This record gives sequence, structure tokens and C-alpha cells, in this order.
Amino acid sequence: MKGMSFLGRILTISFFSLFTLGLSIGSQANEWAGLYHGKVSGQPSQLTLNRAGNDIIGVLDTEGYRYKLEGNLQKGKLVGFCRDTRTGETGQLSATVAKDLIILRVILPGHHRPARLIFQRADDTSSVFTLMASR
Repeated sequence: MKGMSFLGRILTISFFSLFTLGLSIGSQANEWAGLYHGKVSGQPSQLTLNRAGNDIIGVLDTEGYRYKLEGNLQKGKLVGFCRDTRTGETGQLSATVAKDLIILRVILPGHHRPARLIFQRADDTSSVFTLMASR
């Protein structure tokens, strides 16, 4: 930057900052989409999420028993519903993402307390997580 005018330095710094911000936003755009593994009631489970804009759709599969998930992002949090593909019953859903983890909070019909499900991105080979009742 030596020999640059003050305005030139400001424009260079501003461009670099915008470029860095763009890279950060780009990586956040895909942080929800992917394949995740966990356990529900002790059974191995798989969570698959797809993202289009602020809309998220996915499937939670526990040994062939499936829930369809749908929602949209509101301030970085997924808010929507989950539907039992066999019975058609629908429950409330909210979720957050933290690095390679998706933390779901689900309230199914007939249940008063949310279930907390934690799933880990499939490309991370460390241990999987289990269904826990929230406190």
C-alpha cells in the first residue's frame, strides 16, 4: 500500500473486507445442507437436509421410520414442522447449527415436552449422539 493515496488505501481495505465477508456468507449458506448421523431412542438415525435460499427440507430416518422436515431460517434458526410419513401426524420443529452439529427440538403430537436430538455431520467420524429429553 506504500505509495497509494489515502482514498486508494481505504478502497483496497474496503474491497478486502467485502471479499472476506462474502466468503463467510458463502460458507454459512451451506452449513445446514448435508448428511448427519445420530441416534433416536438408541437406534441409529440419519438426517438429510437440503437448502434452497431460506427454505430447508429434509428427512429424518430411524431404521426405515421416517419424518419429513420442512421449515425456513429465521435469524439463523430453523423453524418449521416435522411430519410422520406413516401416520401423517405433524409436530413442531426448531433447530440450530453449531459447526458440524445440528440440534433439533421436536414436539410431537401427544407430547408436552420437546425432544432434543443432536446429529453430527457424516464426514466427521467421531461419536454419534443420542436423543435426550430437554430440561
